[in-house]
Amino acid sequence: MRRSRSRVWAAALLMATLMVALSFTGLACATGGAGGSGMSKDDQVRIATDYARQQGIAVEKYKVLSVQSDKGSAHVLFHNENGPPGDHFTVVVDLASRKATRLVPGE
Repeated sequence: MRRSRSRVWAAALLMATLMVALSFTGLACATGGAGGSGMSKDDQVRIATDYARQQGIAVEKYKVLSVQSDKGSAHVLFHNENGPPGDHFTVVVDLASRKATRLVPGE
């Protein structure tokens, strides 16, 4: 019983974190595109994955949960389904420069 409650809590926390992140960046909906940048979601995920590796994260443990983009940046959300609550992070990719600009850890 306790384990299922912690999984529900982890899922709720993840969704709340994602909603807060989206509201701060002005991403009201998932359009599926790269905001007119010409960069595919696959490219965004590759750049984010490479950046996370450079930051010392074992990305093999994580699954890409979502890729959200607007005119200026993309947010790639990684989540470890088997990890403890808060075992997720987001990498922000600047679409103009095609470079990752920061990694936001889960809490």
